[in-house]
Amino acid sequence: MTESTNPRPASVSRPTRAGWTVLFGLWMLHGAIALWQFANLPSDPHSFLFGFSPIRLLVFILLLIWILLLAGCILFPSRSVPFVLRVLTKPGMRDSILVTAFLMILIRVGLGILAGLWSGPLALRYEAYAERLLPIFDLAAFVSLEIWILAVVTILRKRERFALPGRDEWVRLLVILLVLGSLAALVAGTGWGIDPVSTGDWSRGLPAVPLLEWQIVLGCLFCLGMFLYEGMKGVPARTHMDVWICILIYLGTAAFWLSQPVVPNASALAPHGPNYEIYPFIDSQVYDGYAQSILVGNGLGGGKIPQRPLYLVFLAIMHVLVGQEYQEIILVQTLIWAFFPVLLYLFGREFFGRPMGISIALLAILRDTTSNLVSPFTGNISYTKLYLSEIPTAMLLILFLLIGMRWVRAGFPAYLGFLMGGILGVGMLIRTQVIVALPVMLMIALLTNWKAIKPLIHSSLITVFMMVLVVSPWLWRNWNLTGELIFDDPGSQVSNLALRYNRLIGRQVNVMPLSDESNIEYNDRLTELAREAFEANPRGVIRAISSSFLNHGVNNILLFPLRDEISSFDDLWIPTHAFWERWEGTPSPIQQAESVT
Repeated sequence: MTESTNPRPASVSRPTRAGWTVLFGLWMLHGAIALWQFANLPSDPHSFLFGFSPIRLLVFILLLIWILLLAGCILFPSRSVPFVLRVLTKPGMRDSILVTAFLMILIRVGLGILAGLWSGPLALRYEAYAERLLPIFDLAAFVSLEIWILAVVTILRKRERFALPGRDEWVRLLVILLVLGSLAALVAGTGWGIDPVSTGDWSRGLPAVPLLEWQIVLGCLFCLGMFLYEGMKGVPARTHMDVWICILIYLGTAAFWLSQPVVPNASALAPHGPNYEIYPFIDSQVYDGYAQSILVGNGLGGGKIPQRPLYLVFLAIMHVLVGQEYQEIILVQTLIWAFFPVLLYLFGREFFGRPMGISIALLAILRDTTSNLVSPFTGNISYTKLYLSEIPTAMLLILFLLIGMRWVRAGFPAYLGFLMGGILGVGMLIRTQVIVALPVMLMIALLTNWKAIKPLIHSSLITVFMMVLVVSPWLWRNWNLTGELIFDDPGSQVSNLALRYNRLIGRQVNVMPLSDESNIEYNDRLTELAREAFEANPRGVIRAISSSFLNHGVNNILLFPLRDEISSFDDLWIPTHAFWERWEGTPSPIQQAESVT
């Protein structure tokens, strides 16, 4: 007699079979509870059978099938358990099940948050839908949570694809948690970063436009999709795939951003007579005014020292290329700024892998569009359709961080230090504040590889030298005008410091230039005013600066949509009011759950 070639079901030990039986029974209990909840809902007005509509009857039947299938699994474990094990051990199947389970939990939590945010007529309108959906999603969420617990237990038991962190990793994690925990305790205990400063104008700043719920969910889906693709295809870390992803991100960004019209706002005025064109206003007007001065041959305002000199030159070049029409300038600017999500992808990929890089790039694309749509009723906003310098500054900072982290990992080679200095120097010519990135990077380098102190010092000196070399033409130009090394217009940075420091001691000062005052005299007077105010109240100044710094960190939390209520379904897709500006420093329980989710 020939031996059968059909594989026999894998034998399952009695303890394992008992554990699966308990799990099947638990899932069957969840199904029975969902069926009972579903059956006790009010009858549908247009019933089809037994007071159920066709869709509700279909769901009722599916729940019955779920219960009967699990009953069969309990009655015939010798067949059901090996079948489930074969399914779970198929290549990529376990990851797919875990991803689906995670999405089910996320959807259930999201529905719970939305149910608490509905207000007014919208709550009544969608209450019936929530009543019918929640039993189903409760079943899916509980089963998904138990699948995750089972997977974690299996991984910990067999140590599959799981490596315990080493001592150094645990120490670094502990340090990070201690720093973040201390900052959180400081903010909660003292109100720094939340409470407005009593005097001066360091009150809580307006948070930036947040990401919306559907954008975050879409970003998670793209992240999980890329995770599953890499798991199934076994894509290597270094491949031409990254080049194609970057090309697709750039083309998709440019096409999507260019498809959105310029929405008139405070920085881009609505067209009106006599020529009905869009004109820049506020800071955008100042920048474009200097660009026009360059075009007419008057240089940067006839001997002035403006802010953002490199961006002013960029605007002048754009005018030379395409003329004076606002939307034509925005078109060319958008084609350049479209590299921003590409850099974000490379940054995310470098630190967290391709899935996270793709989701970060997608969120940046969508948030810029949201900023354009909500610009008429919000402030503290900068995006691609305005004459502002924040996006090119962010692009240079991301590039600096990318090269800087490779510089640290490679042991501080000189050529990477050379590139870092050049990039940071160019960034300073757009926004002076980027200089703070250098000490942060040096601190990271010292903490990461403090033993290589000699190459670190050598390469850091090259970085500083290159940075000074890039900005030296600007400093030389200002030296010829004033006789001193001045980087920015005294009427911008130094005047703000003098005004704010003096307000903290209750003194009003004149920070406007006098009629017979030169640039250097103006700068010296403002510097002296700021110094006197600081010496009169050093603790108040330090507290105000610290509170302002922490406020920016706290406002980063508001990139997540902390809502008080949802009065219109359209608010989920395009906000109709600046709900993110209504936060008063203490999130409600629903807002806390939403931010964590």
